[in-house]
Amino acid sequence: MREEEEGLVQDYLEKLIQVPYQLPRLSPSEIETYVNLLACEKLLDPAQIPVVLTAWRNTRAQNIYAPFTAESIHKALTGGAELPAKLKEQLDWSKAVASVITEGLKGNPRQVKRMLNAMSLRKQLAAVAKISIREEILAKLMVLEYSNLPLFQELNQWQAAEKGVPSKLKTLENESLKEEDASETPPPEDGLAKWRTPSMLSWLRMRPPLSGADLRDYFWLARDRTGSTLSGITMIPPKVQLALRKLLSDNAGENALGMKLVPSLSGPELPVLLDLLKQEAERYPDQLMAAGALHKLGIQKVSGAGAKLIEVARSIAAESLLPSIPQNIAELAQHEPQLRGPSTELLKEIAAHHKTKAGKAATKALDSLQKKA
Repeated sequence: MREEEEGLVQDYLEKLIQVPYQLPRLSPSEIETYVNLLACEKLLDPAQIPVVLTAWRNTRAQNIYAPFTAESIHKALTGGAELPAKLKEQLDWSKAVASVITEGLKGNPRQVKRMLNAMSLRKQLAAVAKISIREEILAKLMVLEYSNLPLFQELNQWQAAEKGVPSKLKTLENESLKEEDASETPPPEDGLAKWRTPSMLSWLRMRPPLSGADLRDYFWLARDRTGSTLSGITMIPPKVQLALRKLLSDNAGENALGMKLVPSLSGPELPVLLDLLKQEAERYPDQLMAAGALHKLGIQKVSGAGAKLIEVARSIAAESLLPSIPQNIAELAQHEPQLRGPSTELLKEIAAHHKTKAGKAATKALDSLQKKA
């Protein structure tokens, strides 16, 4: 049916437009020029803008392939006036990210402008919330967000599980800096193949490196895109709603059906389901179903499930935490090596509350985890 509808649309357009033509996407040099002109429009004195536009037209008339760079803009300004610091920073950034934006946003100027507007809004939100951020880190993360949302959401899961500093990102950034022909050995089977595509390697090489930076505040600013503020399920895809209901059911058979539904969820749907389970576990800390579902999904190595259970345990006071959860976290750490560090740290924090049931359970779980190390 969808193919038939697309065919009808195509036929209609062919009758309406009698010249066969496909609008080409912008090249990296054109994207750089576009972003630079937008920055000039925003950051220069209005009287200087016509001068810059005239210089751009002259540059394009001489060479349609050359980008309109910071040097060209500086030469265009009368009297050799220095560029404003914010404009120079923006021009340096656009040169660095032009090729990645072109690849990720398919050279679509409307998408580029939308991303830049969203970036400006988030900087204002950070100022209101008194959050100190580095604009170059925000920009790099937003390039990923707008070019590959599923991987942006996966990065959010990583940083949430490791207090904002994901170890996988450091590994990937180090790999991206190696010479392409330095090794002919195939990449490891670690579930990170989607991060090793040419476009993602270009993103990983972008300045600045993110490994070592605390990303929590940046993802807080982007929480509308990570699904972490969902309060209900009216707008959640039906398949996710069905899986959620079955996973939260008291019936073991329904639970099993819910587990079978999870692998069929698309990339963007899985993080939504995990967030809903996390919210349910935090809202009802005395009930095991949601936390138990995250544990089972983690055992099945569903991406992000174990990290979500760690987030749940971290957000609930030790006095209210079910004693089964520390043991579940220790079990997940044995199945997923990357969870061992954050799990051990969290279990130590819970074990410090030695008078609580969860504290005693965490002490036993730590002993078990250390013996099997």
